[in-house]
Amino acid sequence: MEVKKRMLKNAQDKIQARRNMSRILLLAVLIIGVVLSFIYAYPFYIVIIAALGANIYIRPPEFFPSVLRVEAFIRILTNPGFNIWVINSLIYSLCTTFGILLVCAPAAYALSRMKFRGRAYFFWLVLAMLMFPLIVIYVPLYILLSRMQLLNTYPGYILPILASPYVTFFLKQTFDSIPKDYEEAAFIDGAGRLYITFRIFFPLVRPAILTISFLQFIAQWNNLAWPLFVATSPQMWNLPLAIWNLSWSYSRDYWIIGAGGAILFLLPLIMLILASETILRGLVVSGLKG
Repeated sequence: MEVKKRMLKNAQDKIQARRNMSRILLLAVLIIGVVLSFIYAYPFYIVIIAALGANIYIRPPEFFPSVLRVEAFIRILTNPGFNIWVINSLIYSLCTTFGILLVCAPAAYALSRMKFRGRAYFFWLVLAMLMFPLIVIYVPLYILLSRMQLLNTYPGYILPILASPYVTFFLKQTFDSIPKDYEEAAFIDGAGRLYITFRIFFPLVRPAILTISFLQFIAQWNNLAWPLFVATSPQMWNLPLAIWNLSWSYSRDYWIIGAGGAILFLLPLIMLILASETILRGLVVSGLKG
């Protein structure tokens, strides 16, 4: 009897120890999550208070503005070119995102599903291109566009960045995750390659396509470097380039930069809130392989 009681007590102690360990781990995860959330949120907080007039460059910096100032927001929003800059940003972002999908999705499908000579070499070429930053080819592209007289035009901005190795690789991995049974069954039923691609595969990878569309849209919405090369007149500026130019006077106006960053952040934040579930599902699907 004593042995049974001792065994029961030992079992209860082990269960209690496991529960305590689980609580400790949960508390540690919560603490780490709070710390990481603070680290990620701190830059956004700095941008907002800088836009509202806080001097973050003195020692110690102001972590809350002594006097709230909205002149930077007013200066940007009331600028005569603000509407055209927003329209340009939307045109650049939407057309580039759509064009990248139009070019890279078929390329990714071909690398994933079609057998042809040199397929492995093309895939390794895509991987090699991932290692080079896009800005490396900006000067050659600028010279090429100048000779083609495409500087300061919408095609000159959009066309050179349509072939994205990152999007091709991302979608190729997504297509790899789809079992071959779907394709083989469709071939047995007499379906052609185009039917299989657009009626079977693309609907299956819709979350990944929506995810990469969101990521590309945000990347182009915030793009400063490429418009700085090709947009030579204020009428062709996008919003980041316009904010960068407005912040220059006799010295750098960091209030303008902070206000512009806050304005630029609104649209991605709204899109992230509305499409967060789809984005997470797309990231998970692209990482699976069947």
